[in-house]
Order: sequence, then C-alpha cells, then structure tokens
Amino acid sequence: RGVAQPRDPFGQMLSADTNAKRARFKPSEKSEAAADAFFDKLTPQLTADGTPRSLITSTNDLLDLSRLSVSTMLEALELRFRKEVAYTYTGDVVVSVNPFTDIGATNRAIMAKYVGVTDRRALPPHIYELCARTLSLAISADPTAEPLDEAHSMDADAHAQQSIVISGESGAGKTEAVKVFLAFLVALAPAEEAAAGGLTVGETMLLTNPVLEALGNAKTTRNGNSSRFGKYFNVRVSASGRLCGAETTTYLLEKPRVVTHAPGERSYHVFYMLAKALAEGRAELHIDSKAWTDFAILAQEGTVPSVAGWDDAACFAEMHAALRAVGFDEGERAQLYRVLALVMHLGNVELERAGDTDDDGAVPAARDHVALCARLMEVDAAALEAALCERTVVVDASRAATAKKKLTPPQAGASRAALCMHLHALAFGWCVEKINASTPCSGPADRSIGVLDIFGFEIYKSGNYFPQFCINYANEQLHNLFIEHCIKQEQQVYAREGVVLQNIDYKDNTPVLELIAKRPACLLGLLDDACKTGSGTDATTLQNFHQAFAGKHERYKKPERGGADRQFHVVHYAGEVTYTIDNFVKMNKDELSADIHALLEEHCCFAQLKALAVADAERKAEEREQRETTISSRSASKPISRQERGGRPSGKAKKTVAKAFSESLDGFVAHLRRTGKSYIRCLKPNQSLTPGEWDADFMLHQLEYSGLVEVAHVRAQTLPHHRELQGFLGYYEICVDTQEKRLGRRESRLAFAKAMRLQQQAEGASPGAASPSPALPPPPPTPQERAEALLVEIKADPKSYLVGRKTVFLGDAAMDLLNEVRAQRVRGGALLLEHMLVFATRIVIRRAVMTRRKAELMSKEEKEAAERARQAALAAAEARRKSVAAAAAAAAERAKEEEAAREAAAAAREAMLAPLREEAARKAKEQEVATERSFKIKSAAAARVARKKAEEQEAARKAAAEEEARRKAAEEAEARKKAEEEAAARKKGCCALL
Repeated sequence: RGVAQPRDPFGQMLSADTNAKRARFKPSEKSEAAADAFFDKLTPQLTADGTPRSLITSTNDLLDLSRLSVSTMLEALELRFRKEVAYTYTGDVVVSVNPFTDIGATNRAIMAKYVGVTDRRALPPHIYELCARTLSLAISADPTAEPLDEAHSMDADAHAQQSIVISGESGAGKTEAVKVFLAFLVALAPAEEAAAGGLTVGETMLLTNPVLEALGNAKTTRNGNSSRFGKYFNVRVSASGRLCGAETTTYLLEKPRVVTHAPGERSYHVFYMLAKALAEGRAELHIDSKAWTDFAILAQEGTVPSVAGWDDAACFAEMHAALRAVGFDEGERAQLYRVLALVMHLGNVELERAGDTDDDGAVPAARDHVALCARLMEVDAAALEAALCERTVVVDASRAATAKKKLTPPQAGASRAALCMHLHALAFGWCVEKINASTPCSGPADRSIGVLDIFGFEIYKSGNYFPQFCINYANEQLHNLFIEHCIKQEQQVYAREGVVLQNIDYKDNTPVLELIAKRPACLLGLLDDACKTGSGTDATTLQNFHQAFAGKHERYKKPERGGADRQFHVVHYAGEVTYTIDNFVKMNKDELSADIHALLEEHCCFAQLKALAVADAERKAEEREQRETTISSRSASKPISRQERGGRPSGKAKKTVAKAFSESLDGFVAHLRRTGKSYIRCLKPNQSLTPGEWDADFMLHQLEYSGLVEVAHVRAQTLPHHRELQGFLGYYEICVDTQEKRLGRRESRLAFAKAMRLQQQAEGASPGAASPSPALPPPPPTPQERAEALLVEIKADPKSYLVGRKTVFLGDAAMDLLNEVRAQRVRGGALLLEHMLVFATRIVIRRAVMTRRKAELMSKEEKEAAERARQAALAAAEARRKSVAAAAAAAAERAKEEEAAREAAAAAREAMLAPLREEAARKAKEQEVATERSFKIKSAAAARVARKKAEEQEAARKAAAEEEARRKAAEEAEARKKAEEEAAARKKGCCALL
C-alpha cells in the first residue's frame, strides 16, 4: 500500500562470497586467539523456551531476563562487567559499558566473525553486528519507498537512510564507539578506488578524528579527552555497499572554553600541542622562546600540565599528517597554525584603565603584545587596539552619524575574549569545511548511514549555565524520539504477531519540551526577547521566567531558599536541574562588535583569515530571518561601512544562538524521524575512570537518563516475557496431562481421516445412490490453540497473556504461575516414580517367596521339568539379548560409517577451500608488498626532493657568500686605491712646497 516491502536484509550483502569478504580482514594469529577467547566466554546457554540459564553468559539481551526490572538490569550489567563483557543488547539498543582498558573486544579477527551473520542472536552483542545490520538494511531497502502519509512512518527495515544515535556521559566511550563503527563500516564495504590524493573515502573518514579531536576536544574533570561539540557523520553508500562520500555536521561548539576553563581542566588540546610539539615555523608564530605556561589562556589557575592517555607531541604528529589527508597543503597548514597561535597571543593582551576610573577607557598594559598580534593578523596595531578598546555607536535616530565610545577594562576584556573565541570557531569551521571537501559524494545520495555522536545529559555540582541548558534541551528532544521509537517498536512486534497491544503508559517529556521551546511563551522565547530589545539583562530575564512559569508550570520551579535572584529549576526527564542565569543573555547573543568585524573583513591583510571571516559573515547573513529597520537612504555609489551602521549589520536581524540551535535541532530530529534508527547507549561504570571499579548508584543514574529504564517500563506496561511458540509448548506442556492430550490428538486425527475417506466415497458414488453424510470432526488443534488450552488449564489470568502467530506474550503473573506449576509437576512426577519403584520391589519380593514355597512342594519330576523350562526361558532370553546386541552393533557401525562420510565430506570441503584461502593470503601478501614498495618509492622520492632542495639552498647560500666576498674585496680595493691617490696627492703637494 505504497510502502515497499524490504527484501532479505542480508540478501544483497551476502550474495557475494562471504569467505572472500572475511579474507579481506586478514586477522593475525594473536587476534584470532583473542577472538576465540571473546566468543568462548559469551556462548549463550538457554532453556528450551529461550530463557537464559545464567545472568553472566547468557543474558545477551536484558529484555530476556526472567524478571525485568531496574535492579535485575543493573545486576546483569555488573556481572557482565566483572567478566569483561562490554556490550549488551536491550532490544535493538546496544549498551556499551566502558571498561577503561583494552579487553580484546575489537580486532580484525572478531570483525571477520560478524561478516555474513544473519541472526542477531547467533553471536554476542557488538557494535560490529549493528554496523553490518545497518549497512545491509541501507543497501537492501528501496530508496523510492515512502510512507502512506505523514501520520504513518515506515518500518526501520524499509529505510534506505539509516541513522545510529550514540549518546552517554562524557568519558563513557562515545567517540571510541564512533571509531569502532566507522572502522568496521570501512572494512566491510567493497574496495574503492583511491581519490587523487591517494586515499579512499573510507580512509579519509578515519583520518578526520585526529583533526576534530585536536580542535574540538579538551580535558575536563569527567574525561581526559572530552568532545566539546556534537557531530553527525552522514556516510553515503551505493546499492553494492561502496562508500560514495561523507558529510560532517557539527553542533554547539563550546566557545567559552577557549578563554576560560575550570580548575583541573584544560583548554582545547590543539593549543597545548602547538606550544609543546610544533617544530617548524615556531619563530614565524613567535612561540619559539615560549613554553605553554607563558600563555594566559592555557595556564590558568588549576590547569593540569598533562593528560593521562593523551600525548601532546604524538597527537600533534598524527593531526599534522591527518590535516594533509583531508586536503590541507603545506601553506594552508601553516595558516591554520597561525590563526591558532594568534588566539594564544591575544590571550596575553592585558587591558587596564587609561586613567583613574573605568570611565577613562581601557588601554593595553603592554603594547608589545598588541603589536605582535597585529603582525600575525597583518593589520595596523593602532587599528587592533581601537577595535578592542572602543566601540562605534550611533548618535542620532537616522543612524547616519556615529561616534566612538571608550570601553571599560572589563568590556574591553570581553571584546578580546569574543575575538579569541571567534578566531578558534573560524579555524574549527575551516577544518570541517576541508573535511567535507575531501569526502565528496560521487554517486546517488539516496542511501546513507548517519552516525550521531552527541553529548549526554549534563548536571554539574559546580553550576549549570547556558551551554548545559542547550545540551540538556537537545537530550530532551532525542529522549522523546527514543521513547517514541521504543513504543513504536513494541507496537510493531505485537502487530506482526496479530495481537492487539493495550495503551502504554509512559513518562512523557513533552511538557518539558514545551516549557523550553514552544514559542512564544517558553524559556527560549523569553530569552530571545531579552536579546532583541538590547536592554535585557540576566536579572530581568530571570524575573520574566519566574513571572511566566513559577507555580504555573509543573516542570518549572523557583528556588524557595535563596538563589531566586540568580537561579531557576527545570524538572527534566533525568531529574531536576538547577541553572544559574549568569551570562545567559551574553552567550545567547554571541556577538562581535562591528569594529572587530570591520577589522577582520576590511582592514586585515592576512588573506586566509580575511576570507574565513567574510565567508562566515555571508553564511550568517543568509540565515537571518528578520530584517532590520531600513537604514537612512544613501547613494548607491557610496556603500555604508559597518562603523557608519553603528555597529549593527545591515539586512536581516541576527539570529540568537538559542534560536539557531533550536531550529537546527528541530530540522535534525525531523531528519532522524525519516530514517531507520538504531541506538548505542554508552555507560561509564565509575566517575574516576578506573578499570574494574563499579559505582552502582552512578550506573543507576545513567540507566535512568539514558532511557533504558524507560525501555523496561514500556516493556513492563505490556507483557514483558516473549517466548517462541514451539519452544514454549516443548517446555511447559508438562504442566497438563500430556499423555491424554497426545492420545486425544491422535484419535482426533484418525477420526478426521476416516471421515474424509467416507466423504470422498460418498462424492464418488452415483448421483442417485443414497450415502451417509457424516459430520466431520474438528481438525487437530493448532499450536496457538494448544498454547491457549495450556494457559486455560492452569487457570492463568486472561489479561496476563496473549498468543500470537509465532510468539507467546506473558506477564509476570502468568510466567510465575507457569514456572510454579511446572516445578510442581516435576516434583510430583519424581514422587510418583519413587512410589512405583517401592511397589514394584514389594511385588518382586512377594513373587520370589511364593515361588520358593511352591518349589519346595514340587516332586522331583516337577522340579526337573521346571528346571528344563527355566533353562529354556534363559536360553530364549539370551537369544533375545544377543539379537538386541547385534542390532545395536549394526546401528553403531552405521553411525561410524555416517561419521566417516561426514568427515570425508568435511575434508573435501576443506581441500576445496584451502586453495581459496591460500590464494586470498597470497593476494593479501602481494598487496602488502606492493603497498610497502609504493611507500618506499614515495619516501625515496620525497627524500630526493628534500636533498635536491637542500642542495639548491646550500648552492644559493654559497653563491650569496661568494658574491658578498667579491663585494667586500672590491670595496677594499677601492679603499686602497683611494688611499694611494690621497697619499700621492699629499706627496705632490709636499714636492710643490719644496
């Protein structure tokens, strides 16, 4: 009905030789051994109805727990964590618990095991399985299929566009999960042709991480390598699974971290990497004689000098090479480092009063720092100082006349900080732009796999501010989508089984979303109003919050004891969060003065920086949605500069950060709704990042705000225990009189067959002949009817179970009753067997006594006849025994022959596959040798070029030295000649006098 039915999800991907796919992974013997150990400790052990026998080895899916609750989920995760098991399913959600150490769960041998697996339960949970399944769904779905209407979305398996949402605490392993996913996706995809730069799309994608981590990650109290931005990789794939391109989108870069960070943390990694590890060009950047502690924004109070697991020098070398891989040439890399060094030097510009009071304006405490920054920017030092210490304002209503206003030292410091943050954002955006340019889409864009790495819910004891407010709003949106996905998935399970699902009661976070972003009466709307008026402050904004929502909205609270003038509470799905209003208005504006804009876009002679600033201004101008008041008419031949506009851009009014982010988030969530979604929930077992340590309270908190508790709640609202129908009957039919049922079914089938024969005979008789018309007995019961009869027999509550086409859905009450009745049956059967054995023993003893008494009364002849009869009976019994033994021996011989035939077939298959494996290994070796030879050739060519360049430089230096020597010799000869002429003149004068 308008929705294309998905083909076999793994059909296309596995149509080629799976062994050939696996051969591409080329695992080493060490990784093979690690893979064997990984799978041996995770082999599922289930009962006949699919129930795990052990929480440790068998609960690969938390929804399979015999009793699903928060405590049992936590217990199962802890037991698996103790056994170094990182991955667990919760339905189709992959739960990843960070072990903070290498447990051998990711290598090429394990990758190879997951290639070609069609059953999700066949192997232990892993990100590799999710990757293989997602790629298969993307390439097997019909990209032209659409839902019936907007109210009916497509099943996840029918989407050619798939999305993976990865979320969790800082330090829970989100970025590492992205790396694992991308590495397997690149290895799984068919081989590609290298681009002009020598790298495939997949290889380039893997090299983007060092660049993004350097410029966008930092040390925090929670994580030594914390991503301070959200990112979304959208990987394009062809119908054959080839990677056709990728696009990277970033969200909410934490700008304030450039100029300030808390004790125990650092600014962005790249600044420390430049200060410590840059070898060439340090003099040009004026950092040759400086340590990282000489830069104010890097060496703030409490800054840690190093980060465990992060080597600034090694990571700089990796980033430097990766920059070239994503499209930066030598000159562009130098320009990028120059912009970042400029940020570091600007942080050293201190501003102080020009006179006795702040009203006298601000001036640099040391102008040599301003001069140094001006040289790096290629602007006049006075212009840079004026842009930092002054602001252009309008002085009349027509906005035609402007004047310069001196800034106080705090205002000038804020201006300098805004410039630092803007320059870092320009450098970060330039890197993202180059990354996208290095992975362009080379084919149809109708199939894709998106990977979202988004920050988790953040609650800090030290204070929660505007960045945390935006981050938590994003998590509210994604949580709403996640719960919708879980409920929809549960409904689809019941629909496929042909049963009706009751209404599900769940914690709806829509009121929180409406409180935050349902305009006009919402927190973001009131915040934007404060920014648009120009006169709004944090205090007035908080007052507006209290007036609009305190006591009127269930999810908003005003502090009762102190803090009401600086704080407000929002009751999120993950708990109540206290926000401090400080700098909400300022951060939401995120404005640069028109003077700084003019400095970068008009006066700056650093071409690359100017181009970045102009491109950023043009992009933001296109995104503005409201037009400013019309500027006084001017001649078209005389354009109005930014200073003449009084510090306000022309055209449309600038969007606030909250407005731009909420619109971007709404659009992104709408995109996710149109894709097939899978989820990876990353959990952190403790806050100290210590291997082997388990903090139950902290894990419980994460389970709650990751949505996994809500998944259990949704399942509990329905019928949480799902059992395969045939397994259910095989395991629980002991609960009823199975012999009587079996006989009844046999008699029913015989009666049905007899009645069918009578009917066929009657139909084959002559038309006039009278024939009986027997009533047909009912057909044998179906498995569904047998399951229903079983549950009725044990008097289970009809509300606690449903029987579908292939699955039996059971509530806790029905499950407990079944297990109790089954246990009673098992115990009753054992007791009955014991009584029967006692009774049989008594009968045997009684018969033996009677036989002995009768034998004593027999005559001699009778005794002889009886002895002969006994001997004949013994002989007959021995003959029967030998016959049975012969039959058993024959059966054993046949079994041996069959086993030998199977072994021969296996040997034949192995002999057939051995040349293929050898050929794959040979080709792999040849490819490795060719790669190494190519690398050596390129290295030798580069070395020759370097030697030639050095020789040319040395020759030029020698030529210059010789030219300098000749010049000096000529000057000396000229001087001697002049001295001789003067001496001759003096001599001639003396002779004349004489």
